[in-house]
Amino acid sequence: MAHLLLFLMDCSLLFGVVGLTAGAPSFSEAAASHAASAALAALDDMEALQGEVSQAERKQVDMEEKNPLEAYVDLNNNVGRLFQACLIALRHLAAAHAAAPEQVGATSQDLQEMAALEEQVGGILTAHAKEPIFFWHGPKWMVLSKVRKIFTSKDDAGRSMRDRLQQVANVGRSAGELREWGPKAIRQLHGKASVSLGDFDAVAAHQKVPAVGVAVGDVECGDQSSNCKLGEILDAARTLSGKAAHVLVLPCGEQALKAIGGELQKAGSSDDTFVSFVLSPTMLDQGGQELLNDLSAILAALGRRRFDLLWLPYDAFKKRAFPRTKAIIEALTSQGTITAYGIHTEARSKTLATKLLDREPAPVAWLTPHDLTRPAEPEAVAAARALGVVAVGLARTAGVPGTAAGLYLQAVVGPDLRAQEAAQHKWTLQQGLAVVLRPGALGTPSAGASVLKATKEMAPLSADAAHFLRVIGTASKEEAASNTEEPATSADGLGAALQLGRKALAEARLGSAEQVVKDRGAGIERGSSSEVTKPGNSPLVPAVRPETLEGLDEQAKQYKANNHVIYKENFFDEATWSAIVRETKRLWKSKDIDANCNLDGKNRLGGYVLDHTARNSSLYRLIYGNEQFRRWVSAVNGEGEAWPSDFPIELREYGTESKGMACHPDLQMYAVAKKDMEFAVTVDNDSTCQVTYWDAKRVKHKVNTKGNSVMMVRANAAEHCVSPTEGGSRTILKFIYVGDYRKSDTFWHYTGNECGPDNPNRVVLESRRDPEAAEKMEL
Repeated sequence: MAHLLLFLMDCSLLFGVVGLTAGAPSFSEAAASHAASAALAALDDMEALQGEVSQAERKQVDMEEKNPLEAYVDLNNNVGRLFQACLIALRHLAAAHAAAPEQVGATSQDLQEMAALEEQVGGILTAHAKEPIFFWHGPKWMVLSKVRKIFTSKDDAGRSMRDRLQQVANVGRSAGELREWGPKAIRQLHGKASVSLGDFDAVAAHQKVPAVGVAVGDVECGDQSSNCKLGEILDAARTLSGKAAHVLVLPCGEQALKAIGGELQKAGSSDDTFVSFVLSPTMLDQGGQELLNDLSAILAALGRRRFDLLWLPYDAFKKRAFPRTKAIIEALTSQGTITAYGIHTEARSKTLATKLLDREPAPVAWLTPHDLTRPAEPEAVAAARALGVVAVGLARTAGVPGTAAGLYLQAVVGPDLRAQEAAQHKWTLQQGLAVVLRPGALGTPSAGASVLKATKEMAPLSADAAHFLRVIGTASKEEAASNTEEPATSADGLGAALQLGRKALAEARLGSAEQVVKDRGAGIERGSSSEVTKPGNSPLVPAVRPETLEGLDEQAKQYKANNHVIYKENFFDEATWSAIVRETKRLWKSKDIDANCNLDGKNRLGGYVLDHTARNSSLYRLIYGNEQFRRWVSAVNGEGEAWPSDFPIELREYGTESKGMACHPDLQMYAVAKKDMEFAVTVDNDSTCQVTYWDAKRVKHKVNTKGNSVMMVRANAAEHCVSPTEGGSRTILKFIYVGDYRKSDTFWHYTGNECGPDNPNRVVLESRRDPEAAEKMEL
């Protein structure tokens, strides 16, 4: 495991390597070393998860297992973990700097970049707690490139941030192993806990749902897997829980269901095996007889008469949806298809947990993602328990959830991976949650029963250890700190360093308009870190023309007077614009556009730009990875920071016979209309086609849009239309920026994109494709 920290530091080595004052190490020195190690470990987790998500997506697209825009369903869990790793890396970097500012040496510019990233990633994770991230490539380019830029930034001596952190992390390190772990190391890092977290006996308390179980689906039991061997692990689960073992069946294919059914038959009596099934939102949408038929078929494949419990998704409990959900629950119960139901979602507060769980008919259990880096909130678990609802923690991955989490577990139980995973399960049970683990691949500790046996044999964690393991979870909370917060823990512990780091980010946070003015005053022309590399040339940093960022206050006033629409010409700088034009020409000839099934191929032609292969010319790099563009959007819209959305860019053409588009305000796709902005970047226009809009005083405006122009329109704001082309054509890029990633109810109606080869828009796109020519046009 990378970046393992030594907590008991030799004083002379501390003086020689880190350059701190010689003498007995203070808590802040230990905290700095641990925080630096965790920052680097989380960065490694980020890179590994991006690779896993990209590989999984390419596999689905290349094998045509799913439409490219439907890949998010299977990617969602790891996409959430990816952005969480980014936040953990940033927060621990800030903590390391707070504890050892001279050695880490983060500049004010670094802290400003980190603060902006903290706000964006926190927004992504807030939305992700309720609904999937749809198209991860939009946020990906800006977030990941900025994180990498911070960790590779160099000081005056030419040392990168990564090198400086590594130097701090290496203090007292000996061959990558801890000299000591357990109570002494924990108290040195975090101090003594003020209250106990280990008094609740989850094994004894869980009577409605077994305290221990295993989650299985396509990964574990699909047609290309040999991992579906459940007998031994179920026996260990029964021993640990003291009664039945819980088998939680994830949405999966027929092959996996049959394999799971075979294992259940081998397990013998249904009395000591509790079976639940996770209902997907898609299955729920079917409703009626179709849903009943599907559940009956699943039960038949599993060899069961009924489900002991059916997990229903968050969408089922929205105010308008619940009357229908209630009828489904009553029908399934009366027909004997289910014994009880539970709710499958995150609830990050007591208020939300109570709102979700306090209803009739009452849920028996609540299934929530839960591990060291994304723990269920204690107040939400307590609210569930008060309502008589069992909280069930579903691990997001097999084994320890990342290298950064492993550093915390190692401080408690040492380097043994089996002991680390057992400690996480023990910690979960002591907080009052039932445990559902992921078995993982054969050969890992999770694959067999050894981890559960180790969990049973392990003594209860001390209050100090339980509190210490919560630290990484608090470091990954999506909410940004305020600059008025005061550290709640001892002044020299790891928790205090993390809080001081978050406070430093809050104090460094600037709005985009402020940042533009500050950069100009300092002579900085700051672009994005998302570089587009041309063979044999220097990297191109996507940017806008300096004039675009002038007079932002006046542009914001114009935008408001126009009823929240603005048109601006000569927008991007020459190099960026040239790259955008070249890439749009390549896209028409490539297979990297998924035809929009709602277009007719005549009045409007085009589709969604894909990004599942690494490409230097990607529009997502040029537009969604363009920091100057993001700042212009934020400053002109004037409603806080704005970021690339998780909806794909669309390349669209109004052809020679196009009749244009009828008058309309833009549809609200995200939860907050004033933070939901749609864009049309005109690539070329040799037609008489005009865009007409009405301003706040209902005065009509007409614009013949030109190449390298940008039109920004807020959702539910200015009414606008597009006139016929009359023999010419107009090409645009259409996309969305947001200040809040939470979705409106309308969003998901526009994510489906299924149509056959005879769709007229698809036919025209296919006729234009020339993959060999497209390959030659790549940068």
